[in-house]
Formats: sequence, C-alpha cells, structure tokens
Amino acid sequence: MSRSLLYNLPILVLLTVSCRSQSASEEMEEHSIEITTPSAGWGLRAIQAYESKEAIICLFQLDPPKGMSAQVISKVQVGIKLPAVGKPMKPFVLGKTWSWDSNPEITFIDFPEDIAPLLANANPIEIQPKP
Repeated sequence: MSRSLLYNLPILVLLTVSCRSQSASEEMEEHSIEITTPSAGWGLRAIQAYESKEAIICLFQLDPPKGMSAQVISKVQVGIKLPAVGKPMKPFVLGKTWSWDSNPEITFIDFPEDIAPLLANANPIEIQPKP
C-alpha cells in the first residue's frame, strides 16, 4: 500500500461512516396515536423515543385542559416521524387521570421511571413532528 493511501485511510473511513449515517437519518416513518379523553381540551405530545432490540419505545405526555372545557368524551391525536428501522412502536403515555381504558394498544404510566428497565439497553432516537 502506498504511503499516501495509508495516511488518507482514516479520512476515507470517516467519510464513509458519515455519509451512511446521514442517509439513514433521512428515512423516516410516520406514526400516530389516538386517545379517548373525558373532556375536550386535552393535549398530547411526544417527549422522547428510544430504540431497543425489539421496538421503538415512545414516551408521550397528556396535558389537561387549561381553563373551562366541554365535558364530553373526546379524542386527542398526535403524529410523529421516527427513523425507519423496521420495528414496531410501543407507546407509553404519562398524565392520564381517569380510570377507564382509553386505548388497549397504549400503556399508561405514572412516572418516566416506570419504563426504565425497558430503556436499559436502548438508545435515544430523533423524533420529528408530523406535518
């Protein structure tokens, strides 16, 4: 191997890794969740997302209505974009204050620490809002 190629090899490797991770981050999948709430005015937002071996774990926050709101069963929905990794999304939601089940596909938790065991070997990933 020529001496100049040996000196430039780390640069070539760095460029290859940088280009690969940049193109992978451009591939995003759209996901959404919907929750039935006891009154209008509830908000729902994504807080964090992590990739584990089995799934993408997403943490959401329900925000109660500010001020007066209609006392009628309503729905709140949020859409996000996550990296396309071919794994299912497992949503976990904070902030639910009523006792009836809103959506059996969603796990409601009281504290972020409740999912700490699931995050032990997970890595944070980027969340983008759905347009």
